[in-house]
Amino acid sequence: MSKKGWFIGIGIIAVIILLIPLIMFSPIIYMSLKYGIQTLLADKNGAMHIAEKTLEERYHQEFIVSNAKYFDVFDHFEMEAVPKDQPESSQKFNVAVYKSSNKTEVRDDYQIRKDILPLLRQSFSDSKYFFRVKNTFPGIELTFWNKEDLTWDEALKEYPSGFSVSVAVYSLSPDTEGLTENEKKRVVKLAENMRNYKFKSSDLYFHRLKPSTVTNSATVQEIIEKGAGSDRITSTCVVVDLLDVFRTEDIVCR
Repeated sequence: MSKKGWFIGIGIIAVIILLIPLIMFSPIIYMSLKYGIQTLLADKNGAMHIAEKTLEERYHQEFIVSNAKYFDVFDHFEMEAVPKDQPESSQKFNVAVYKSSNKTEVRDDYQIRKDILPLLRQSFSDSKYFFRVKNTFPGIELTFWNKEDLTWDEALKEYPSGFSVSVAVYSLSPDTEGLTENEKKRVVKLAENMRNYKFKSSDLYFHRLKPSTVTNSATVQEIIEKGAGSDRITSTCVVVDLLDVFRTEDIVCR
């Protein structure tokens, strides 16, 4: 037999040896995978049920919860929810269900969005403005915690209570660099209202959009949900901490 034939023969024998334990234990592997997936699905459905019931008790209305995703670092589920009587995508908010040794915690940013959107509409009542609000603390996503070994109970102790949000105002007004004096007054009013609501901090992003890139209501909805890329924006003013704004002179675009 040639040298090449020997190598082929040895290779076939090695493959057979490797396949024997796989064949023998395949039922065990299959059952483990099957029931592991079933357990995860059960936990996922259970988390969504807990979220729905908690939100209903918390806000005295019914909600639809969907798109649950599991994150094993902190053993929690993140999902989306909408009020049952307002299922539009513009009403979506975030919910998270965390499990610890002695309790299950449900956190959401529904109330924060409910509080801030009316304040924004008070300051920017014109139809040429629309908004995007994101809760930054307490965080629904925990990826900004660098300590991957931090347990949920430890995290509750380490991060004090308080609410922080990021607010984006999109304007379809004529292309103007920075903010007009009238817009600055509106920002001051917004800051005053937000301080009354006891928010911990808030960043404000004021974007001017290219009218040509906002062609219909579907485009507006996409921007509200996902934000706008640089190809749609002509200028941006960033106020690092809105709650430090007391007069128009305090507004510095960065």
